[in-house]
Amino acid sequence: MTIPKKLNELTLCSVVKSLAKKRPVFHSEADFQFALAWELKRKFRKADIRIERPFGGELNEYLDIQVCIGDDIYPIELKYKTKELKIEISNEKFHLKDQGAQNHGSYDFLWDIKRIEKLSRDKKFKTGFVIWLTNDMGYLTPPKNKKVGYAKFSVYDGREIKARQPMKWQGQTATRGRDTPISLKNDYTIGWKDYGQSNQFKYALITIEKPKSRH
Repeated sequence: MTIPKKLNELTLCSVVKSLAKKRPVFHSEADFQFALAWELKRKFRKADIRIERPFGGELNEYLDIQVCIGDDIYPIELKYKTKELKIEISNEKFHLKDQGAQNHGSYDFLWDIKRIEKLSRDKKFKTGFVIWLTNDMGYLTPPKNKKVGYAKFSVYDGREIKARQPMKWQGQTATRGRDTPISLKNDYTIGWKDYGQSNQFKYALITIEKPKSRH
């Protein structure tokens, strides 16, 4: 097996696809985090892969997964948001809770992108990623009411986010800790893909590059 020399979106999608065949569902976000880190290690045998480590070992920014290949650092943030699901796979029982709060989940997903953009200032930063896995299909469609409080933070399939356009809550008081408007440095398009073959789960993968200078 050829060992890739860098981590890019195509390679990471391949890793996610391989993981889906082995683990079609996870008990928790921590379960997903560990399993993905393990699968990345199988693909990048010589890479230094850590979980819950400060970026570069220096900044006060803890990452779900940090992949180091040579001098290059690839930070990865994860989200695992679920609706209630009871299922048994290979004699292992799963009982996922209904986490709800799509307004908070959507905000947190975009905030993770902002965090990775912040880390891109480090000279060792190569490319960053945010991966969202969910069986809550409500996230994939735009809100019926375009004036609902979290509308600007919606992460529906095909959503285009333009750089430097602040996203704010509309007509409602945000939860403490989520009241800061979000403005991203790059343009992004959110696209959802099938995770595995059951169609029960979808995932979105966002790639974060160093922001291009604007004159």
